[in-house]
Amino acid sequence: MRNDSSLKTIFTYEAETVPNKESALSLMRTFEILLISLNVLTLVITLGKREKAGKLLLAMSGTALIFLVQQLTVEHYRWQMVPAYTLTFFLLLWSALQLRSHSYRLRHPGLKVTAVILGTIYMVVAIGLPVLLPVFEIAKPSGPYAIGTATYHWIDDKRAEKLTEDPSDKRQLMVQIWYPAEPSGDEKISSYIPDLSGLKTAVQQKYGVPGFFLDYLRSVNTHASIKAKISHAQPNYPLLLFAHGFPGTRYTNTSQVEELVSHGYIVACIDYSYHSLATVLPNKKLVLLSDNVPELTDWDSWDQLISETWVPDSIFVLDQLEQLNTKDPNGILKGKINLARAGMFGHSFGGAATAQTLLADLRFKAGMNMDGTLFGKGDLKDGLKQPFLMMNVKTAEINRADEPNREELLQIGMTREDFDFIAKEIPMRKNNLLKNGGYSVMIDQIDHLSFTDLYLLSPFFSWNQQMTPRKAHTIINDYTLAFFDKHLKGKKDTLFDRPSSPFPEVKVFLPAIKEIKRP
Repeated sequence: MRNDSSLKTIFTYEAETVPNKESALSLMRTFEILLISLNVLTLVITLGKREKAGKLLLAMSGTALIFLVQQLTVEHYRWQMVPAYTLTFFLLLWSALQLRSHSYRLRHPGLKVTAVILGTIYMVVAIGLPVLLPVFEIAKPSGPYAIGTATYHWIDDKRAEKLTEDPSDKRQLMVQIWYPAEPSGDEKISSYIPDLSGLKTAVQQKYGVPGFFLDYLRSVNTHASIKAKISHAQPNYPLLLFAHGFPGTRYTNTSQVEELVSHGYIVACIDYSYHSLATVLPNKKLVLLSDNVPELTDWDSWDQLISETWVPDSIFVLDQLEQLNTKDPNGILKGKINLARAGMFGHSFGGAATAQTLLADLRFKAGMNMDGTLFGKGDLKDGLKQPFLMMNVKTAEINRADEPNREELLQIGMTREDFDFIAKEIPMRKNNLLKNGGYSVMIDQIDHLSFTDLYLLSPFFSWNQQMTPRKAHTIINDYTLAFFDKHLKGKKDTLFDRPSSPFPEVKVFLPAIKEIKRP
């Protein structure tokens, strides 16, 4: 990209280390912190040498019981807190018995050593479980609009479903739409994972993870009110389609979607059936990730999957949104979708689908690919007619002298053709994609999954990341919003119009030629 004459670099910074890691306390909820902290303190005093601590220990244990009740009532049960629940009752019973016997110490040395070891293990487990598997919160969106959401089930009668055995099956999609809202306060708040039972089944079958392991995610909510009235602050709102990765789900980028909606966009998130982890249809039919997927290096089949399934899916969804703008069965979106200002964005495989969808359908006026390999059969040699942003992880450039030899390729299970596709064909597709005035944003200190919400699920996933998930989301969201504000709303003062960037981890490549005429 640095040698592409159609782009110019205006923001260049040396990467700097970001020493910001989220603390354990920030990953736990209030009553969880109070309960575990009090249990740890009570345990330390119990194992200590205080001779007259009986009443104090009983009072502390009783207070811990109150915190336990409050935690169950306000924050609700989750299995990661079972060690804390168990120890609360144990300490309460122990304190009561010791007070009656007037003995407050473990006098046998062997018992005391055992108690200290068990107590230490408890503290590690009791603190570790809720920290490693937190009931995380999505960052509060920064825009002025409240958020509503509604889910739609659409069947494409013109296309057969190729991934089922029934020849009469038609292609079915679940689409969750997020929009600026005026909630009354009576609506339910949408959970982060609307169909958790389906995801549990999928994760158990695909990865062998017990279903109960994900039960706590029921407590994770979004900022969206279900089927709230749409905001009347504007006569209509620009439309964005979101395409998830492979495999992914329609909610893998909820934090990004909410940020966009809070700034006045309608966002339709597509579950690409049989290519998402789990899709639950209205009849409760569970559609899991298909086993009929190409081999990792079967590049032609991946190209075909994009062009023959994902692109038609995306175009079909836009067709349905046109109809929804005329007649919405939920009475929410009629007349509120500005179809003249429609865009699309996606992560990974969904980013590739975005580029190919814009190539195939000029109704989309702008698009963005987040770190997606540019699969697809559509010929990009003439570039796109619409503004397009490639947002990528910063990677090392491949030097011809660094190319692996035949033996090295065999060690990693690749052929020379595989290497050439990755090292030459894909960069050529990217250069072609951006040749008519495309944008490129490269972000240091993140990786491929930083573009999603995955790292919010557990600090275990991001323990070796230089940048916290929330900072990464801030950068990604700010540039996403700036791009679509510029090209769908016509704003002139965006991050792409300023001489400097607030983020030292970012390099931005802007078009060096005038913007082409929009379709």
